[in-house]
Amino acid sequence: MGNKLVEFLSKLTTSSKEVTPDILILQFTIVNAYLVGKPNQSDWTLVDTGLENSADFIIQAAEERFGKGARPQAIILTHGHFDHVGSLSKLSQHWDIPVYAHEFELPYITGEKDYPLADPSVGGGLVAAMSPTFPHTSIDIGFRANPLPSDHSVPGMPGWKWILTPGHTDGHIALFHESDSILIPGDAFTTVKQESLLSVMTQSEQISGPPLI
Repeated sequence: MGNKLVEFLSKLTTSSKEVTPDILILQFTIVNAYLVGKPNQSDWTLVDTGLENSADFIIQAAEERFGKGARPQAIILTHGHFDHVGSLSKLSQHWDIPVYAHEFELPYITGEKDYPLADPSVGGGLVAAMSPTFPHTSIDIGFRANPLPSDHSVPGMPGWKWILTPGHTDGHIALFHESDSILIPGDAFTTVKQESLLSVMTQSEQISGPPLI
């Protein structure tokens, strides 16, 4: 039931917005993905993959921005929660590309380990109450899963560095582009209180910490 609710919510405001000349944010109500690279160029990268129903929109947005048949150099994951890896298997197979995540997150995308069930008592709100029904089991993308480089560089994203930001998950990362101070924070920072169904439905913006679910 929880997964159906999240998939429904993700379709309410599917949109895209250019935030810098080389970053297009894809918005799925409860989660974002990012196309990083200059338009009409072949050297671009996808950060996170949204929900299970996000793949077609991501492919369409990529082809509109980079050209028909556009294929990223890699997929970078901020972490392995279901709303960030929902389309990972489909997209990584469709494009036949490598996937990179922090070594602490690899067990959750290679079928070795499940996330613990969410605690519905934390945070309050209807979404928090339903959180134990959300998917928490691992996926398995097999040989396509790779650890991020130990020098903190980001494959396919020159000039970017990954930063370990544990808490939401053990291997959660943020991505930082120092030359223009751009940060892709994953779930370490949100603008909607994700525990509240009303906040999610209305997209009432406020500065928030990571989701507690």
